[in-house]
Amino acid sequence: PGCRPCSTARCVPTAETACIPCSSPEAGRLGTNAAGPGRLAGQTELERLRRSPKQGNNMSSGVFRTWVLGGIFALVTYTGSASAQLILSASHTDASCNGANNGTATAQITQNGVAPFTYSWSPSGGTNATATGLTAGTYTVTVTDNNGLQGTASTTVGQPETLSGTQSQINPVGGNNGSATVVATGGTPGYAYSWTPSGGAAATATGLAPGQYSVTITDSKACQTTLSYTLVAPAASVQSVSVPPDGTYSAGQNLQFTVTYSAPVTVTAGGTPSIPLTIGSTLRQANFVGGSNSSALTFIYTVQPGDVDANGVSLGTAIDLNGSTMTSGGANVVLNLANVGATTGVLVNGQQNQNITFPNP
Repeated sequence: PGCRPCSTARCVPTAETACIPCSSPEAGRLGTNAAGPGRLAGQTELERLRRSPKQGNNMSSGVFRTWVLGGIFALVTYTGSASAQLILSASHTDASCNGANNGTATAQITQNGVAPFTYSWSPSGGTNATATGLTAGTYTVTVTDNNGLQGTASTTVGQPETLSGTQSQINPVGGNNGSATVVATGGTPGYAYSWTPSGGAAATATGLAPGQYSVTITDSKACQTTLSYTLVAPAASVQSVSVPPDGTYSAGQNLQFTVTYSAPVTVTAGGTPSIPLTIGSTLRQANFVGGSNSSALTFIYTVQPGDVDANGVSLGTAIDLNGSTMTSGGANVVLNLANVGATTGVLVNGQQNQNITFPNP
């Protein structure tokens, strides 16, 4: 800056200075605040005028101002702006997963302002130009420049829908023939699947036995969710009961019944399963004799002397365990009998032959 008498000054404005004659209306508005002729006004007064919207509106447009000091003028490089507000915008990146806190927001100054700038984000985000660690929501930044000018801008951080899946399953029947399926929803498409303890890496796991399974879904942005399945084999049930052929059975002969199940059945020790059998008016038991770990179980009753039934034997309605267990796929089987063959022709005559002695004539 330089100072010359108003009457002799030849002011030449440049890109960094501006000139205002002493007779200019602005000269009177600016006033003086110097320690003596030929000295610039104090910084306090300069700051006050620069930040005052009223003074700023009264001053000519531009970023440079001239101070008049008791009959002389001074050329002053004034690096402030007549604008009372910064113009800025804000952009963002969304959170990668629903509920994640890795979104960002960035402030961009588009007009006015003098560096350095300070930043303040709310309701969170810190004091840098870019706020990080954000969850979904709207964020506002206030920017203040070196001259105290301020501006605000807002942006909304988004998030994808919750990653989930629609589940379905087919329970195994008699072996490892169950399956489980998941249809992924939400998140960001581009899904990968991982089944445990077995099942592969597709949306449908096959070849499953009864038991607990889980699938982890991972989307294209590494978001994950895990779903659980419980596959339970339906209890094995009796499909049919075959009976002895029609005829009359004598003492010592066997009546054999075969119970066919829907799946292999394991019979364990602790007792002997049996089927109630009525011969005449007497209740007997056809005992289990073999077929464990298969679907066909064999029960036999041996006709005892004195057993008589001229109308056909009849079976009870269910198997008695008598302390044993019968399971299939780890689950107890259904004991009720079904589709029992006709026994009206299965007759019993267990009486011993009587020798009749006729007297001599």
